[in-house]
Amino acid sequence: MGETTRYALRISTETEGDRLKVVPYIEASDAAALRYEVISRKEGPSGTASTRQAGSVQVACCAPAAASQLTLRVRREDRYVITVRLYAAGRQVAERTVTYP
Repeated sequence: MGETTRYALRISTETEGDRLKVVPYIEASDAAALRYEVISRKEGPSGTASTRQAGSVQVACCAPAAASQLTLRVRREDRYVITVRLYAAGRQVAERTVTYP
């Protein structure tokens, strides 16, 4: 993993009924062993809640890899913020946030 390695992070979201499926995709310009965090935060009339999921992923050069999958039960009156952070050699190299709706 060289100093010039570039990272791309994309978050795919898909709803089916009252479920929101969140899948972060990671791509690197060189093969790499990476660590990720997925943090979700729900805000609504019933209060706030958050979850955190972390793990490791091996990515091949130039091929997107799904890091994990998170499924949330969603309600119309709630707002969701999902943040994904990507780390290489203990250093944060990318971050992306999506909101729903």
